[in-house]
Amino acid sequence: MISSSLILLAALGLSEVEAFPNYAVLYKSTFTYLPSCTACHEQESWEPNDFGKDFLKQGRSRFPFENIAKKDSDGDGIANYLEIQARSNPGDPQSTPKRPGDWLDQAGIRPPKKILAAAFPGSSDFKVREVVLDAAQTKALTKAWGETLPDESLFSAIFEAAGKDGKTGAGTYLSVVLPGAKGPTLLFVGSSKPGVLSFLKLMEYDGTKSLSKEKVWSGLLGKTVSQLYDDKSVKGPEKEIAEFKHAIARGLLLLDATWNQ
Repeated sequence: MISSSLILLAALGLSEVEAFPNYAVLYKSTFTYLPSCTACHEQESWEPNDFGKDFLKQGRSRFPFENIAKKDSDGDGIANYLEIQARSNPGDPQSTPKRPGDWLDQAGIRPPKKILAAAFPGSSDFKVREVVLDAAQTKALTKAWGETLPDESLFSAIFEAAGKDGKTGAGTYLSVVLPGAKGPTLLFVGSSKPGVLSFLKLMEYDGTKSLSKEKVWSGLLGKTVSQLYDDKSVKGPEKEIAEFKHAIARGLLLLDATWNQ
């Protein structure tokens, strides 16, 4: 199971490996700027600080940030929303509106270069786009996917790779809670052609052990969304497989819809 500390550390984009940066986009969409990891983590241990713990208790969407805005998570006598408005760190009692410090020097989302290089061989240029779906896109994707999109897809980071002849592909991170799981499964999906799965990497898999390796799912590569659902190459618990495929489909639909943005 992926740990809470890894989810938030990755979410705010410090490391390029096994990152899940969509929560940073959520933070920015709520508060207008990207944070650094230390908003939610202790500087040395990277364990969740009190602001990070308050966020985790509320769930994995944009609402936790709003729900804890009036709290004083770091105990410095200043409400979270006042610190955030002043661009001081709501998770660090030493950072206040009068003395915010340099915590934002490490703000930003970095492309996962190693993953993108593996996904799209021959690529040398890697970029990140922060994507916030508009009402029309949300409606279209909701209809195509068949249910309400989670916030991590409404507010997401899309990573693009390019070579000397232009764009070679795009990818994004996804999380999904599989039936019976205690925590989320984290994965990266890539497309070298809109609407087609060309790359899949499992970062953390909380589910049936026999399904926890990419090779088990290799039969899905080269498939479109509709072909994913029809594929019978993966053997195991049907509900778990169906939910995992459904998450991949969400990623492919998102990449397809934002391919030319």
